[in-house]
This record gives sequence, C-alpha cells and structure tokens, in this order.
Amino acid sequence: MKTLAPEYPFPAAVDDCWKSVLWVLVQGKEILQLDTTRLATGGSSAGGNLAAIMCQRAATLGWPEFSLQLLSVPVTDNTADTGNSESWKENEHTPALQAPKMMWYRNHYLPNESDRSHPEASPLLWEGEWSKLPYAVIVVGELDVLRDEGRAFGQKLRQAGVRADVHLMEGQLHPFIAMDGVLDAGREAITYFCDALRDTMYPASRTERSG
Repeated sequence: MKTLAPEYPFPAAVDDCWKSVLWVLVQGKEILQLDTTRLATGGSSAGGNLAAIMCQRAATLGWPEFSLQLLSVPVTDNTADTGNSESWKENEHTPALQAPKMMWYRNHYLPNESDRSHPEASPLLWEGEWSKLPYAVIVVGELDVLRDEGRAFGQKLRQAGVRADVHLMEGQLHPFIAMDGVLDAGREAITYFCDALRDTMYPASRTERSG
C-alpha cells in the first residue's frame, strides 16, 4: 500500500522511503545480490525532496553511506512562497507548476504549517553536518518556482566542501525532464545524471575513457 497524501500526510512518505532504503540494505542485498557498498539516491520534484532527505538521515545516523544524490527540480524548502522567494515571485503564473498549484500540493502533504520548516520536510533547513553529505547533481528549470531553492541547496553543499554540480536549464518549466522525448533540455539533464552515476559507481570506466 502506498502512503500518499492527503490520506497519509507528512512524514509518511519519508518513513516509506527510509523503509525502502533498509530493505535494499538487508533483503535486497540477499535477494537481488546488490552491491550495497555503492549507493545512490535520486528523484524529481517531491521525489528530489525525499532523495535529499534520505542522504541527510543517513548522515545523521552514520549509516548507510550514499555516494551520490541526483536531484531534478527538487523541493528543498517548504517554507518558500511568493513573499520570500524570487523564483516563486517571478514564476508565480508560469505553466505546469504555478505557485497556487504548488501550495495546493503543500497543503495536502503538510497540512500542519509548523511541520513545513522541519528538516525532513525542508532539507535546505537541515542543521546537520553538510560535509557528510554525498556529491550531488542538481538540475533546475529557469522558469520554475522551485529554481532558487534547488540552487540554494547546491550552494550549501559547496560551502561545506561537498561537490555539487548545479545545472540551470534555460527557458525550461518544471516538468522538462519528463519531456525528454521532445525537449533537448530533458535529454541533457538525464545525461548529466547518467554520467554522474557511471563515473561515481564505476570510476574505472572514467579512467579508461580519459586514457
């Protein structure tokens, strides 16, 4: 059973994702013969939010160790709105994800306003050791309300000495990566992710290519 909002609001999705991480490390390792020494997480929009939070929870607990986080147009600050975010204000009425629509999603997932600043709802506000987080590849759309919080997340990683490759996709709306069949920007973003996965999980292949 999927625990989706509004029937199952925050923190149900976070807990579900953590259970999935634990399954991979225990049952998944045995059943699927997974190499759990090489772990990556990733997601888009709300999925990017959850992917970042998994890395932060792991860093807090000291286990497991993720090597990479792939974040597409991630929700990193559920306190952002048109009054405190430039990208929310600029793109309030752009197609695909208008500010009112984003608030509709937020109100269903986080009906309790006091939860919105919780770090497992807003990973940008996490107060843990950012230096313990993994390398990140982040793609954001220029015309997306979530643009600035994605870039801010990358900036905090860099300030902590963590590599963060942040790609601003010019002229793109929120769902561009899902339109890779017709948009060059979507294909380009997926290529960034695939290259990072290959180079992080299989570093020998990078050496072979450079040689």
